[in-house]
Amino acid sequence: IACFSSTNKSAIFLPDPIFFRSNSYSEFRNFAASYKGLKKDEVYWRGSLTGWLSEGQDIKSLERYKLVHKTLEKPRFDCKLSGMGNYKNQFSKIENTVLGDFEPQEKILEYQYLVDMDGNTASWPGLFTKLLSSGVVLKILSEKIWYQWYYHRLIDKNNILFFNSTD
Repeated sequence: IACFSSTNKSAIFLPDPIFFRSNSYSEFRNFAASYKGLKKDEVYWRGSLTGWLSEGQDIKSLERYKLVHKTLEKPRFDCKLSGMGNYKNQFSKIENTVLGDFEPQEKILEYQYLVDMDGNTASWPGLFTKLLSSGVVLKILSEKIWYQWYYHRLIDKNNILFFNSTD
Protein backbone atom coordinates (compact mmCIF):
# COMPACT_ATOMS: atom_id res chain seq x y z
CA ILE A 1 0.00 0.00 0.00
CA ALA A 2 1.32 3.41 -0.97
CA CYS A 3 1.07 6.29 1.51
CA PHE A 4 2.18 9.88 2.12
CA SER A 5 3.70 9.19 5.54
CA SER A 6 3.98 6.21 7.83
CA THR A 7 5.75 4.97 10.93
CA ASN A 8 6.75 1.95 8.84
CA LYS A 9 10.10 2.89 7.32
CA SER A 10 9.75 0.31 4.54
CA ALA A 11 6.35 1.50 3.31
CA ILE A 12 5.95 2.64 -0.29
CA PHE A 13 5.91 6.43 -0.09
CA LEU A 14 4.41 9.02 -2.40
CA PRO A 15 5.02 12.76 -2.17
CA ASP A 16 2.22 14.43 -0.21
CA PRO A 17 -0.72 16.13 -1.97
CA ILE A 18 0.58 19.61 -1.09
CA PHE A 19 3.85 18.79 -2.87
CA PHE A 20 1.91 17.88 -6.02
CA ARG A 21 -0.52 20.81 -5.85
CA SER A 22 2.28 23.33 -5.32
CA ASN A 23 4.38 21.98 -8.20
CA SER A 24 7.12 20.77 -5.83
CA TYR A 25 6.75 23.86 -3.61
CA SER A 26 7.93 25.94 -6.58
CA GLU A 27 6.63 29.26 -5.20
CA PHE A 28 8.43 28.75 -1.89
CA ARG A 29 11.51 27.45 -3.70
CA ASN A 30 11.69 30.63 -5.83
CA PHE A 31 11.09 32.89 -2.83
CA ALA A 32 13.80 31.09 -0.81
CA ALA A 33 16.28 31.31 -3.71
CA SER A 34 15.78 35.08 -3.97
CA TYR A 35 15.74 35.81 -0.20
CA LYS A 36 18.58 38.19 0.67
CA GLY A 37 17.69 39.09 4.26
CA LEU A 38 19.90 38.33 7.24
CA LYS A 39 19.01 35.33 9.35
CA LYS A 40 18.38 35.79 13.07
CA ASP A 41 20.70 33.70 15.24
CA GLU A 42 17.67 32.07 16.88
CA VAL A 43 15.81 28.79 16.99
CA TYR A 44 12.35 29.01 15.42
CA TRP A 45 9.25 26.80 15.42
CA ARG A 46 5.56 27.36 14.84
CA GLY A 47 2.88 24.71 14.70
CA SER A 48 -0.41 23.50 16.02
CA LEU A 49 -0.89 21.38 19.09
CA THR A 50 -1.17 17.95 17.51
CA GLY A 51 0.09 14.51 18.39
CA TRP A 52 -1.15 11.36 20.03
CA LEU A 53 -2.10 11.01 23.68
CA SER A 54 -2.24 7.73 25.52
CA GLU A 55 -5.15 7.12 27.85
CA GLY A 56 -4.90 9.29 30.95
CA GLN A 57 -2.34 11.70 29.45
CA ASP A 58 -2.85 15.45 29.50
CA ILE A 59 -2.20 17.72 26.50
CA LYS A 60 0.82 19.11 28.35
CA SER A 61 2.53 15.76 27.76
CA LEU A 62 2.45 16.27 23.97
CA GLU A 63 5.90 16.74 22.40
CA ARG A 64 4.95 20.02 20.75
CA TYR A 65 3.66 21.53 24.00
CA LYS A 66 6.78 20.38 25.87
CA LEU A 67 9.08 21.99 23.28
CA VAL A 68 7.35 25.36 23.55
CA HIS A 69 7.07 25.28 27.33
CA LYS A 70 10.70 24.20 27.77
CA THR A 71 11.99 27.07 25.60
CA LEU A 72 9.76 29.89 26.92
CA GLU A 73 12.39 31.62 29.04
CA LYS A 74 15.41 30.66 26.95
CA PRO A 75 17.11 33.42 25.00
CA ARG A 76 17.41 32.89 21.23
CA PHE A 77 14.33 30.63 21.07
CA ASP A 78 11.16 31.68 19.26
CA CYS A 79 8.93 28.62 19.59
CA LYS A 80 5.15 28.99 19.90
CA LEU A 81 1.94 27.10 19.31
CA SER A 82 0.03 28.81 16.51
CA GLY A 83 -3.13 26.78 16.99
CA MET A 84 -4.77 24.12 19.09
CA GLY A 85 -4.95 21.51 16.30
CA ASN A 86 -7.07 18.58 17.37
CA TYR A 87 -7.25 19.84 20.97
CA LYS A 88 -9.36 22.98 20.45
CA ASN A 89 -11.78 21.86 23.15
CA GLN A 90 -8.95 21.99 25.73
CA PHE A 91 -7.90 25.59 25.06
CA SER A 92 -8.53 26.59 28.69
CA LYS A 93 -5.72 24.25 29.85
CA ILE A 94 -3.04 26.19 27.95
CA GLU A 95 -1.22 29.29 29.21
CA ASN A 96 -1.24 32.30 26.88
CA THR A 97 2.57 32.43 27.01
CA VAL A 98 2.87 29.32 24.81
CA LEU A 99 0.60 30.72 22.11
CA GLY A 100 1.77 32.78 19.17
CA ASP A 101 0.23 34.05 15.98
CA PHE A 102 0.05 31.97 12.83
CA GLU A 103 2.92 32.96 10.57
CA PRO A 104 3.44 32.18 6.88
CA GLN A 105 5.95 29.46 6.02
CA GLU A 106 8.23 32.10 4.43
CA LYS A 107 8.96 33.35 7.96
CA ILE A 108 11.40 30.46 8.39
CA LEU A 109 13.78 32.19 5.98
CA GLU A 110 14.46 34.82 8.66
CA TYR A 111 15.91 32.28 11.13
CA GLN A 112 19.17 30.34 11.20
CA TYR A 113 17.89 27.35 13.20
CA LEU A 114 14.61 25.64 12.34
CA VAL A 115 12.92 22.98 14.45
CA ASP A 116 10.87 20.28 12.79
CA MET A 117 8.75 17.90 14.81
CA ASP A 118 5.96 15.53 13.92
CA GLY A 119 2.43 15.88 15.24
CA ASN A 120 -0.33 13.51 14.17
CA THR A 121 1.87 12.58 11.22
CA ALA A 122 4.92 13.99 9.44
CA SER A 123 4.79 17.76 8.92
CA TRP A 124 4.28 17.37 5.16
CA PRO A 125 5.48 20.69 3.72
CA GLY A 126 7.18 21.73 6.97
CA LEU A 127 10.38 19.72 6.81
CA PHE A 128 10.76 19.93 3.05
CA THR A 129 10.51 23.72 2.99
CA LYS A 130 12.88 24.00 5.95
CA LEU A 131 15.42 21.99 3.98
CA LEU A 132 15.02 24.47 1.10
CA SER A 133 15.56 27.46 3.40
CA SER A 134 19.36 27.22 3.81
CA GLY A 135 18.87 27.25 7.59
CA VAL A 136 20.08 24.54 9.98
CA VAL A 137 17.26 22.03 10.40
CA LEU A 138 16.87 20.47 13.84
CA LYS A 139 14.65 17.40 13.52
CA ILE A 140 13.20 16.20 16.81
CA LEU A 141 12.66 12.46 16.72
CA SER A 142 9.52 11.74 18.66
CA GLU A 143 8.57 8.42 20.18
CA LYS A 144 6.60 7.64 17.02
CA ILE A 145 8.71 8.60 13.98
CA TRP A 146 6.79 9.40 10.81
CA TYR A 147 8.65 8.90 7.53
CA GLN A 148 8.09 10.53 4.13
CA TRP A 149 9.24 9.78 0.59
CA TYR A 150 12.59 11.63 0.82
CA TYR A 151 13.65 10.69 4.37
CA HIS A 152 16.17 8.13 3.12
CA ARG A 153 18.14 11.14 1.79
CA LEU A 154 18.42 12.82 5.20
CA ILE A 155 21.90 12.43 6.65
CA ASP A 156 22.50 13.42 10.26
CA LYS A 157 25.11 16.19 10.63
CA ASN A 158 25.11 16.69 6.85
CA ASN A 159 21.77 18.14 5.73
CA ILE A 160 19.92 17.84 9.05
CA LEU A 161 20.59 17.44 12.79
CA PHE A 162 18.58 14.78 14.59
CA PHE A 163 17.67 15.07 18.27
CA ASN A 164 15.70 12.79 20.54
CA SER A 165 12.68 14.44 22.10
CA THR A 166 14.33 14.03 25.50
CA ASP A 167 17.44 16.11 24.53
